[in-house]
Amino acid sequence: MEKNRSICDGINLDDQQLKRIILQNKGAVKQERILSERKRIVVKVSWNKRKMFFNCSIVFLEKQNNGSWKCVVRFDDNHECRHMDVDLPTGRAKMIYGRLTLAKVECPILSGIIDSLPKEKADAWKIRLFHEITLGNHKRKEFLKNPKIHLLAS
Repeated sequence: MEKNRSICDGINLDDQQLKRIILQNKGAVKQERILSERKRIVVKVSWNKRKMFFNCSIVFLEKQNNGSWKCVVRFDDNHECRHMDVDLPTGRAKMIYGRLTLAKVECPILSGIIDSLPKEKADAWKIRLFHEITLGNHKRKEFLKNPKIHLLAS
């Protein structure tokens, strides 16, 4: 059976330079994947082990007729909870959902960082991720009750 594929699967933890970066207290990695001539994905990962900060931003871009690139969907970790910015018929919305955090948890860089920590710090980080999933599920319920409160200013 094939393992579920993460958007970050293109990140190779066997790369020696990446291994060195992951061992650092603070770091950042950016990777772009070209899906087709008109579609791209940009993954940006940054972290600070001391502050237990890990941000994994994933941006889906589509090429417009004028040649510019437009962000059609963006996943980000700002505001202490993973969310997705998406264009809806009613406007641009910030959707928060605990399952979005699972995509973050599947990022091999986060696994590498957690694995590089002493057990008690690794466990604390795992608990923090669990709380983030719980918060995301709660926020999703709020969104479903009143989606208008989550519309972003354009």
